[in-house]
Amino acid sequence: MENICFPSNEFRKVLLFLFVSFTFSLSLAQNLTLNQTGNTKSAFIKNKGQIIDQNDKPNPHVLYLLTTPGLNVQLKKNGFSYDTYEPEGKPQPDATPGDVFNKRMIGKPEEKHSKRLFHRIDFEFVDSNPGVEISEREETASFQNFYNVPGMETGITGVSSFKRIYYRELYPGIDVEFFVPQDPAKPVEYNFIVHPAGKIEDIRMKITGATVTCTPEQLELYLIHGTLSEIIPASWNGQGKQKDPVLINFTQPEENIFGFRYADESQKTEHSTLTIDPTPVRQWATYFGGEENESYFVGDVAIDSQGNSVIAGYTQSTSIMGTGGPPESSYETQAFTFIAKFDPEGTLLWTT
Repeated sequence: MENICFPSNEFRKVLLFLFVSFTFSLSLAQNLTLNQTGNTKSAFIKNKGQIIDQNDKPNPHVLYLLTTPGLNVQLKKNGFSYDTYEPEGKPQPDATPGDVFNKRMIGKPEEKHSKRLFHRIDFEFVDSNPGVEISEREETASFQNFYNVPGMETGITGVSSFKRIYYRELYPGIDVEFFVPQDPAKPVEYNFIVHPAGKIEDIRMKITGATVTCTPEQLELYLIHGTLSEIIPASWNGQGKQKDPVLINFTQPEENIFGFRYADESQKTEHSTLTIDPTPVRQWATYFGGEENESYFVGDVAIDSQGNSVIAGYTQSTSIMGTGGPPESSYETQAFTFIAKFDPEGTLLWTT
């Protein structure tokens, strides 16, 4: 019997607090230096041996890598991965931006600046076609050269990138296409294309590496440094200009395995191509505070009509301290109340 994902609202009440409490910085999880020529906008970079794992070992399982400011996507033969990392802890007080910049330019950064917390979420296409045909589409004018790949003294040069990667016959009568979206707010898009001979029930994705909460409208993936949502903003029957909107829901047929179903079976048609358009949505978070203790007032997190976030709490940081009198003195730390406002993208607007 199929398990349908039912809505759960409790976790939404604490999401903003979690996002403000943790840094959610999704960045490139590869330790590479590169030279680029041509148009350097995001695209799927082909793996010619330059992609390595966190242990400096070649990672041939990754066929293509898309890097964006918020999310990196690894494409594999039988699935894909979202790869995330963030700096481990706050930068040390004695490290200025200039220090970090100079160390990056001159040599290897000190250990306190080089630790990273990694988190990868794997999506496996369960029982998919092992002989799936993968094709590259819309090659970009740029190429990249990688010169610090372990064991490759002469580097790996002339690496191509593409705007679209197409998997044909992933399941019988079902293709999937990954592509770089035109909307800059979206890090990546991928479409399941269910031809008339295909069955939507055949699409089964096993998610590992994160706890997942499933509702009909979205999947919530809980990471070590934040939350990532997988939503279905649009689905439709037909192709080209002839598109009829269809409501598709997530479903969970087994533990850790997710798929799709028609919200309304009457919209199902045997003679039209169905396109399902899942999209990952990043949730922002940021460090906020100084060198001492900060806390928050429980419940004092609010969203205004423009989507800005307002938080309130107290701090013991001495960011406002300017000593006077004797050169040597002591100070008993006090707690000061603060209010801070962030825009919908997580940028601090003001604090007082």
